[in-house]
Amino acid sequence: MDPLEAQRREFSAAKLAWLLLLLLQLAALALALLGFRYEKQLALTTVLAGVFIPVTSVVLKKYAGDRYSKGESIRRLLAYNNGWGKAFEPSEQLLLSAETTSLPSWDPRPIDTYYNSKKLVGAARVAHITQQSASYTLRFASATMMLAAIPIVAAVTAGSVLLILAIQGLDAAGGKAQITQFAGTLLAFSVSSEFLQLVFAYSELVSACKNAVTECGKLAKEGRPNVQSVYLAVGAYDCALAKAPPIPGLIYRLRRERAEQDWYTHGDHPPNVPDAHPSQPGSTNK
Repeated sequence: MDPLEAQRREFSAAKLAWLLLLLLQLAALALALLGFRYEKQLALTTVLAGVFIPVTSVVLKKYAGDRYSKGESIRRLLAYNNGWGKAFEPSEQLLLSAETTSLPSWDPRPIDTYYNSKKLVGAARVAHITQQSASYTLRFASATMMLAAIPIVAAVTAGSVLLILAIQGLDAAGGKAQITQFAGTLLAFSVSSEFLQLVFAYSELVSACKNAVTECGKLAKEGRPNVQSVYLAVGAYDCALAKAPPIPGLIYRLRRERAEQDWYTHGDHPPNVPDAHPSQPGSTNK
């Protein structure tokens, strides 16, 4: 299997699992609000959701994490091979074909080959393509962080209102209604904590991307940068990507052209320059 296609499939599978998880969280918030209005009818449903949704969320996170880790390992190999002029070993190709998910990729293919540095293979090229990758991810992660913050306000507001009403016992004719309100309150605050974790994760990624753009940019301009310095800068960026959730496909679709324009406008790589190693394409699309 083509490594780039394998990477896209793994990231898409991870994004799909995260999408289902977040939709489940939003459904929990809606159920919490409806539970207050229809206490008696939704009492059992709300309580069961309070147990079912957290457990299902853990399972989805585990699946997303596994697929994302696989995609990240392929991305690192693509970057390493492109920067140092290496090729995939037959055994690596065989493992890709055997272990890659069969789910197709829903993300569009890159506008251009992302690892299109005109620098010769070596440490400077590795730093340059990492700088480009980090500049793209910085724009995507910033937009995703702001998007993830929106549900937090709604969930905290809803949870606070439900908690106050549940404590005061308003409109609670019986114990079943009170149980529904308290269960709905727990669901609402659970949703806010899930999205808050996303905001923190993307915030850390944004910070790491800024450092990578700065440090790798300096190293890329050196004729022969210190290899250890390059590995340290690239390693810090790789660790940040491995910790963060994947970038939603919608953000990638909406922001990729602007990211491409910014790189060609402010970077030192003019557009439409053939890759020094076209047989080793790469992609920073998470």
